[in-house]
Amino acid sequence: MARIETAIEAKAGEVTKQRDELIGPSLGEELRRDALIALGVALVAQLPTRSCRRCRAR
Repeated sequence: MARIETAIEAKAGEVTKQRDELIGPSLGEELRRDALIALGVALVAQLPTRSCRRCRAR
Protein backbone atom coordinates (compact mmCIF):
# COMPACT_ATOMS: atom_id res chain seq x y z
CA MET A 1 0.00 0.00 0.00
CA ALA A 2 2.89 2.34 0.71
CA ARG A 3 4.08 2.02 -2.90
CA ILE A 4 0.69 3.20 -4.14
CA GLU A 5 0.68 6.18 -1.80
CA THR A 6 4.25 7.08 -2.82
CA ALA A 7 3.35 6.90 -6.52
CA ILE A 8 0.29 9.13 -6.01
CA GLU A 9 2.32 11.63 -3.97
CA ALA A 10 4.90 11.80 -6.75
CA LYS A 11 2.18 12.71 -9.30
CA ALA A 12 -0.31 14.75 -7.28
CA GLY A 13 1.41 15.99 -4.13
CA GLU A 14 0.64 15.23 -0.50
CA VAL A 15 -1.72 12.31 0.15
CA THR A 16 -3.67 11.58 3.34
CA LYS A 17 -5.47 8.28 3.87
CA GLN A 18 -9.06 9.01 4.95
CA ARG A 19 -10.02 5.52 6.07
CA ASP A 20 -9.04 1.89 5.77
CA GLU A 21 -11.83 -0.67 5.53
CA LEU A 22 -11.98 -4.41 5.26
CA ILE A 23 -14.79 -6.57 3.93
CA GLY A 24 -16.02 -8.87 6.67
CA PRO A 25 -16.96 -12.52 6.23
CA SER A 26 -20.72 -11.87 6.07
CA LEU A 27 -20.36 -9.23 3.35
CA GLY A 28 -17.93 -11.45 1.44
CA GLU A 29 -20.45 -14.29 1.57
CA GLU A 30 -23.20 -11.99 0.30
CA LEU A 31 -21.02 -10.74 -2.57
CA ARG A 32 -20.12 -14.32 -3.52
CA ARG A 33 -23.78 -15.36 -3.54
CA ASP A 34 -24.82 -12.34 -5.62
CA ALA A 35 -21.98 -12.97 -8.08
CA LEU A 36 -23.08 -16.59 -8.55
CA ILE A 37 -26.68 -15.49 -9.12
CA ALA A 38 -25.54 -12.92 -11.71
CA LEU A 39 -23.43 -15.57 -13.45
CA GLY A 40 -26.39 -17.96 -13.56
CA VAL A 41 -28.70 -15.29 -14.99
CA ALA A 42 -26.11 -14.38 -17.65
CA LEU A 43 -25.68 -18.02 -18.68
CA VAL A 44 -29.44 -18.60 -18.91
CA ALA A 45 -29.84 -15.40 -20.95
CA GLN A 46 -27.32 -16.68 -23.50
CA LEU A 47 -28.95 -20.07 -24.04
CA PRO A 48 -31.68 -18.91 -26.48
CA THR A 49 -29.13 -16.92 -28.48
CA ARG A 50 -26.84 -19.90 -28.92
CA SER A 51 -29.65 -22.25 -29.89
CA CYS A 52 -30.97 -19.77 -32.51
CA ARG A 53 -27.53 -19.56 -34.12
CA ARG A 54 -27.46 -23.34 -34.48
CA CYS A 55 -30.92 -23.34 -36.10
CA ARG A 56 -29.90 -20.71 -38.67
CA ALA A 57 -26.67 -22.57 -39.54
CA ARG A 58 -28.59 -25.66 -40.70
